[in-house]
Amino acid sequence: LLLKLERAKVLSLVAMVLFALALLLFFTSAIELNPEKLLLMGGFLVFVLVQVYLSARMWNARTKKIRQLLEELAE
Repeated sequence: LLLKLERAKVLSLVAMVLFALALLLFFTSAIELNPEKLLLMGGFLVFVLVQVYLSARMWNARTKKIRQLLEELAE
């Protein structure tokens, strides 16, 4: 069960990053990049990285709680 949760966590985080990269690539494919747009892209990337970090923390907290519950049930 814990192994499946870890796998789900990794897949979720990878999917989030790939989706953000696909969005970025889609929206930048047809525009001319200037410093202002590069700054906006940088802001978007920072936003995505913060989201990935927060999501990873939530996953870790949940799996920790489940691990503790499983240990208590095993006693």
